[in-house]
Amino acid sequence: MPHSAHGRTMTRRPVTRSAARPPAATPRATIIILVLATLALLAAACGGSGGGSTDRGLDSGVFVVNESDSPFVPVIESTDIAVDLDRLVITLLDRTVAPTFAAGATFAVRYFDPVEGGLRFREDRPAQAIAIDGEIFYVATAPLDRAGQWELQVLVSLPNADRLMSARLPFIVALTTTSPTIGDRAPRSPTLTLRDGPLATITSDPTPDPSLYETSIVDALDQHQPFVVAFTTVGFCFGRGLCQRAVDQLKRIAATTSLIAIHAEPLVDIAPGATPVPSESGVLTDWNLESDPWIFVIDADGIITDRFEILVDAAELTAALERLANTVP
Repeated sequence: MPHSAHGRTMTRRPVTRSAARPPAATPRATIIILVLATLALLAAACGGSGGGSTDRGLDSGVFVVNESDSPFVPVIESTDIAVDLDRLVITLLDRTVAPTFAAGATFAVRYFDPVEGGLRFREDRPAQAIAIDGEIFYVATAPLDRAGQWELQVLVSLPNADRLMSARLPFIVALTTTSPTIGDRAPRSPTLTLRDGPLATITSDPTPDPSLYETSIVDALDQHQPFVVAFTTVGFCFGRGLCQRAVDQLKRIAATTSLIAIHAEPLVDIAPGATPVPSESGVLTDWNLESDPWIFVIDADGIITDRFEILVDAAELTAALERLANTVP
């Protein structure tokens, strides 16, 4: 079963390593109906009888999917989920729209890990709600220390002491990531710079900062300079606010630090109205990107020290830059 409830990472952010053409979007209502139907079928297969919106079975040790009446369902936006991944980005959907909660609500992600004979409650982790262009994303740390099929559930604690629970969503944790991870060497991609042409030919950012296109990844690696790179195609990003936000974060880094900041677009538009194709820089395949945007932090030895898929908040990014500074002799 896919970890994302409806594969929207491929349709909202059209980047795929296996094909140059982004797939057609699936209507959100259809996808959510399919998700709820799938959960109901899983519940029946496991002998469940409903009641997914209540806190059940924490003493039983083994859990079954039984969430067909839950008020909303989680969608995992993160695509590259593997052992030791320490964060997930999630959204919530209520049939066809995102649910809204009272001011002051707090959020947590409940994890269930695989054990012999089924699943067991692992632990709850707090989640941070981040609003971008009217859409709410939930970022939580994750205790993913073994491969296999996990499940998660989002808990919402309301100011009046009521608690809501989402459906439980199965997802697969792989042994290793498909894209470069912390501790890996950064691929030597010859990202496009101003040496390759004017700004309009190398970025779709409507207000580009030329400093983000002065140095390529290869240049920074050869110069043994630490750097931050964002992979995102602003002009073809279905959730454009996310992609523009990542580039704007790079602009702030360039303006306020001495770090090299690089923006590389995985897709390019070869002609007006044409389907975007992978950039000749090769970053789509070099970095095995399956979503958009990504931000990577690389030290002077060319080692990845942090990576963020979909989004990163200011505090997370600041902490990552502080860790990078601590690697400089």
